[in-house]
Amino acid sequence: MTVRGRRARVGAPPTVSARMLRVCAEALEARGIDLTPLLEGLSVSRSTLYDVEGRFPVEVDMALWAAAPLLSGDECFGLHAAEALPIGAFDVLSYTLRASASVGDAFRRLARYNRLLHDVAELDLHVGTEDARLVFRLGPEGTPRQQAEFSLTVFLSFCRTATGVDVTPLRVEFSHAAPADLSEQKRVFRCPMIFDKARNELVLPLHALELPLLSTNPGLCAVLEHRLEALLAELPPGETVVERVKRLIAAELCGGEPTAEVVARRMRATPRTLHRWLSAEGTSYREILEGLRRALAVRYLAEDGLAIGETAYLLGFSEASAFHRSFKRWTGTTPAQYRARDSAR
Repeated sequence: MTVRGRRARVGAPPTVSARMLRVCAEALEARGIDLTPLLEGLSVSRSTLYDVEGRFPVEVDMALWAAAPLLSGDECFGLHAAEALPIGAFDVLSYTLRASASVGDAFRRLARYNRLLHDVAELDLHVGTEDARLVFRLGPEGTPRQQAEFSLTVFLSFCRTATGVDVTPLRVEFSHAAPADLSEQKRVFRCPMIFDKARNELVLPLHALELPLLSTNPGLCAVLEHRLEALLAELPPGETVVERVKRLIAAELCGGEPTAEVVARRMRATPRTLHRWLSAEGTSYREILEGLRRALAVRYLAEDGLAIGETAYLLGFSEASAFHRSFKRWTGTTPAQYRARDSAR
């Protein structure tokens, strides 16, 4: 059996809850680090971190977590931040999980409501015949080390503190490369660790899912879950990788053809990573670019105020002749013929 979290779909650019930034910021400030310059550089005011309904672009969250080990001088910052995480760090979601009946019930709820914290993060619970796997990743390519270690440590710490049982995983898997020093990871997980995998997984014995929680409260859980459903319904839809690539291409088209390298950089990814993401969604960068140009060309040609040369420029063609050739390949007719035929209708 697999319990999948809700995925963000078409709509606004992906965001994360202010709670995710606040967790990272507070862990840094607890070490005496002044975050003012970094937050100002990210256009984030400290007060907005405490807006219970606040959300930030995913890129801001990624930048803050990437800076954390450098600012703190702690290569295991994510792991240590997870160990110090207060019980109510994620507000209603935290208390709902603690009021659940068992570890399995809590993780199923976490998978369902995970998008309240992060549009891009994927969280699924896979229950097999021999083990249970809590699978986490930020996009198809993997997860930065700090966020991966933070997340898996949070999941395991929950198992232990919420049940009072010293749960030991069967193994853990990470999408990042193995650090040179694994002493802290061994201290926390106390099980085999595998690196350079496609996803991050906390693999538990099946009986761990049945462990009852110390603070289970069915009545309170029902009330809190009703609130979570309302919050989930209020979230704007997010966007897939394909939709985000389309948006970024459209923003860069005017005056030149945006390359995959340019778009990948805007997404804080390598071109190779971008191509893998798109392949996972059954398409390619070239297909998206061509499809977007064709759709926009048809739209622009329907507007009498735009000359064909201007249309070519808006679509990123360096010369009108190149636009003519592409449009004829797409439609079997020239832009002028298409406009004349459309006007005659």
